[in-house]
Amino acid sequence: MPTRIATLSVGDAIIAGIAVLLAAYELWLYLVAGRRAEHAWLALVSASVAVFAATMAVHYNVDAEGGLWVTRLEALALIGVVNGLALFATASSQRRPRGMHRFVLASAIVWTALNLSPYSISAIELRPLYGLDHLFPRRVNTPLNDLGVLWGLGLSLWSAYWLLRHSRRGTRAIGYGIAMWLLAASVDALSPVVLDVMLPNLVHYGFLGLVTALVVRDVQHYLEMLRRGRRDFIAVMERTPDAVFVSSNDRIVWANGAAESLFGQSPLEGVASEALLQQCDASVAVQELRNKLASERTVEFSMRRGNEVVAVEMLAVDVEYDGEAARVVVGRDVTHRQLDAARAMEMDRMITAGTLAAGIGHEISNPLAFALINVHEARDAIDLGSLGDARSLLVDAAEGLDRIEGVVRGLRSFARPDEISRDVAVSRVVSSALAISGNEVSMRARLEVDVPPSLVVRGGETRLGQILTNLLINATHALPTGAPDQHRVRVSAERVGEAVLVHVSDTGCGMSPEVMERCFDPFFTTKPPEQGTGLGLSICRDLARELGGELVVESEVGGGTTFTVQLPAAKLEDTPQSVRRVRTPLPRRPRVLLVDDEIQLLRALARSLRRDADVVTVSSVAAALEVLTEDPFFDLVLSDLVMPGKTGVDLHREVSSSAPALAERFVFMTGGAFTDETKAFCDLHHDRVLIKPVNHEDILERLHQLQPLDPTPPVTRTAPGRGSSTRRRSTDRAPETMSRSQPAPAH
Repeated sequence: MPTRIATLSVGDAIIAGIAVLLAAYELWLYLVAGRRAEHAWLALVSASVAVFAATMAVHYNVDAEGGLWVTRLEALALIGVVNGLALFATASSQRRPRGMHRFVLASAIVWTALNLSPYSISAIELRPLYGLDHLFPRRVNTPLNDLGVLWGLGLSLWSAYWLLRHSRRGTRAIGYGIAMWLLAASVDALSPVVLDVMLPNLVHYGFLGLVTALVVRDVQHYLEMLRRGRRDFIAVMERTPDAVFVSSNDRIVWANGAAESLFGQSPLEGVASEALLQQCDASVAVQELRNKLASERTVEFSMRRGNEVVAVEMLAVDVEYDGEAARVVVGRDVTHRQLDAARAMEMDRMITAGTLAAGIGHEISNPLAFALINVHEARDAIDLGSLGDARSLLVDAAEGLDRIEGVVRGLRSFARPDEISRDVAVSRVVSSALAISGNEVSMRARLEVDVPPSLVVRGGETRLGQILTNLLINATHALPTGAPDQHRVRVSAERVGEAVLVHVSDTGCGMSPEVMERCFDPFFTTKPPEQGTGLGLSICRDLARELGGELVVESEVGGGTTFTVQLPAAKLEDTPQSVRRVRTPLPRRPRVLLVDDEIQLLRALARSLRRDADVVTVSSVAAALEVLTEDPFFDLVLSDLVMPGKTGVDLHREVSSSAPALAERFVFMTGGAFTDETKAFCDLHHDRVLIKPVNHEDILERLHQLQPLDPTPPVTRTAPGRGSSTRRRSTDRAPETMSRSQPAPAH
C-alpha cells in the first residue's frame, strides 16, 4: 500500500472534474433544448469518462486486493463510455439503423454481468509503471476479458464510422476527437510491446478528447442556430404586414419595411424616437403618448404622414436587444378598419331607421293631418270673424307641429354619424329617442318614463340618442305582439356619485347566460336577418365607451332584461344653457340680420322676432355682404348654413377676414351638414349652430348670451331696398366696417 498519493492521480482527478462539467453541460442542454436524446447519451459518455478517470486516480494508490475491485469499476465505466457513444451516434445521425438501440442496450447488460463475474478477471499482478514509484496492480487478462476488449473496440469503431458517415453536423470536430481517442488507445495498447514498459493509462484522455470535440460541435451548432434564428426572425419581421421597430437609447436601431412605409421615412435606423412621436396628431400630447406606450397597452392615435392623416394602432413592449434595454414597437395603419367600422355603424343606423320607418310615418302623418285640418279651419274661422275659434284651432295645430318637430329632432341621431362631446340633458335625449321609437314600443308594451330633467351628462346627443334608440328597439323585439297591456318597457335615470345611470328595462323573455356573455360580440344576434345585423349592441357599447362610460346588461331567462348606460355626469358649473335658462334684461332693443334662401322661413322668423328685436332679412350671401358692408351694427347675424351658391361658411369666412369682431356674432342654423366642409365647420363652431326647426326661444337665448353692442337707445333708419325696418344709432365713432374688393350685386 503506497504511503503517499501518486503524482499521476492529480492529472486523472483534473480529467474527472472536466468530464463532470461536460456531463452537467450536456444534461442542461437536454433539459432546455427539447429533451433531445443525443444530449442525454453524451451526458452518459461524459459521466462514464469522469468515473473512469476518478477510478484511475484511485487505482494508482491501491494494493493488489484493492486493485481487483477498482479494475472491475474501470471496466464498468468503459462499458458506459462505449455503449453511450454508440447510442449517441445513432441518435445524432441523419440515418438511424434499425434495432441498434436494442442491440446496444442488450450487449451493455450482458457485458456488465460478465464483468462482475469471476470469469472476467482471475488475478492481479504487480508490474512497474512509468512515472510511478511503486508497483502497479494490473489485471491478468483472460480470454473473456480479451473478447470484451475486442467487442468494445469494434463497437467504438462502428460508432466513429457512423458519426463520420451520417452525422448531421460537425464532422470535422468529430474526426479530431476520434483521432485523439485512437491515438490514446494505440499508445495504451502498444506501449508494453514496443517500449517493453507500461505507460500510464491514456484511454480516458482520448475519450475526453472525443467528448470535448462533440461538445465543441454542439456549441458551434447552437451558435449557428442563434445566428440563423436571428436571420430568420429578421426575414419574418421584414415580411410581416405590421410595422415593427426597435428603439434603444431614444434611437431606432432596427425597423422593417412596413415601419418605414408607415412613417414615410427610409431608412429609420438612427432616427430619434422623439421625431417619430412628433408626427402624431396635435390633439395628443407627445408625453401622454409616450406614457401610454410605456404601459404596454394598445394605443390608437392619428398621425400625419406627408399630406395625409392616418389612424395608427401601436403596442410597445420592453425587451433586451443586443445586451441593452430596448423597446419593441408594433404598429399598423387602422384607417381602413375605422372606415369599415364607420360604414358598419352607418349600416346599422339605416337598418334601425328602416325598422322604425312605418312608426315614424305614423308619428308624422297623424299630427300633420290634424295640424293641416286645423290651419284650414282657422283660416275659415278668421274669414267668418270667429277669432276665438281660430285661436283654439291654431293652438291645436301648433301642438301637432311640435310633435313633428320632436320626431325630426330624433331622426338627427341617424343623420349625423359624429359630433363634438358636450353637455346634454338626459331627458332631452330620451324624448328624442322616444319620438322615433315610441310608436314601435306602444304596439307591444306600456311605456314608462322616469327621467329627472336635472340630470345632465358629458357626451353627445347624437351618440347617446343612437344608444337609447337601439336599446328601446331591442327591448321591443324581446316582447311578443298582441298583448301590450301585459308587458312593460321602462326608461329611468339616476345619478350615482359622479356618474349618471340610464336604465332601459323590459319584461320580455330575458337571455340565457350563454347569450348574455356574447350579446356584445359583433355580428352575434338571435334576431332574424331582416331585423338586424348583430352590430347594434356592439356599436352601442363602443359609443358608450367613446363617451367615457360603459354599457352593461342584467338579464334572467323569463325575468326580462335591463341595459344600463353609465355616463360621466356633467359638473354643475358646466350645465348647458338649455337646462339653466337664466337671463338678464337686455339694455336696449337688439338688431338681428336673418340670412336664408327660404323666403317663407325668413318671413316667419321675422314675424316671430319683431316683438323683441329689429330685424333685417336677406335671402342670399351676396345680399348679406352688401348689407353688412353698409351697416355692420348688428347684435346677431343668424345665417342658414347650406344655401345655393355661396353658403353660410363662405359668408362667415369673408366677414372674418375683414371684420373679425362681427364674425363672433354669427350664429348658424341648419337642417343637416351634408358636405365634409360643412361637417368640419359644425364641429369647429358647434356652440354656435342651431338645428332647424329654430324657434323664437332659441334665438332670444343667443341674443342674451351675446349681449347688444351698445346700450344707448338707437335712432330709426330704413335700410334701402330691404323692405324691413331697422334701427341704427347715430354716433361720431364709426363702427367696424367691412371692405370688399368687389361689391356684391343687390338682391
